[in-house]
Amino acid sequence: MKKIVLSLSIACLIALSSCGPKEYTCTCTLTDATPTSPLPTTTTETVITGKKKDATTTCETASYLNGYFKNECTLN
Repeated sequence: MKKIVLSLSIACLIALSSCGPKEYTCTCTLTDATPTSPLPTTTTETVITGKKKDATTTCETASYLNGYFKNECTLN
């Protein structure tokens, strides 16, 4: 009986530890294709805490293309 209780306790701890929110890094690269005087390419990283699906959606929302400016974001 003690072995069963110990086994269930360990299984519960493992299950609960894997369900918590995790940290994901969103890396965005801003490039400027202005023909006359382009700005240097910059890279920023943002930490997003939560579920992977929500973090992916948040990160991809930051991507855009506006004229000569392109901001491309990926979740690492």
